[in-house]
Amino acid sequence: FEGPSALGWAAMCGLLLLQVTAYAAITFVGSTLMRSSLPAAAVGIAALAIVAVIGALPVIGAWTPSGLADAGLAIASGSEPAHLWQPVVATVMLVAISLGVAWASFRRAEL
Repeated sequence: FEGPSALGWAAMCGLLLLQVTAYAAITFVGSTLMRSSLPAAAVGIAALAIVAVIGALPVIGAWTPSGLADAGLAIASGSEPAHLWQPVVATVMLVAISLGVAWASFRRAEL
């Protein structure tokens, strides 16, 4: 048994951080659209469940944040990931869109 390389481990951690950022951004959108924190948390949990179900599909799964975990595991173990750029690009776009929606919601909110 050989341990993962430090660079592979760091790459996996970066990909998992991006995955968590996507779920946090979706939850942040929920918190800007809902008045209470409980429905906002429900939006985040529902998004996690929906993305997990979509990520289990063979064709679409590579384009979800769930695909980042598979790519990170492959990189950390020293093998070439089957899909790397698809989940990275899709997740970055999801985060950007989520933060854009949250920003637009904040602009319309009265503080």
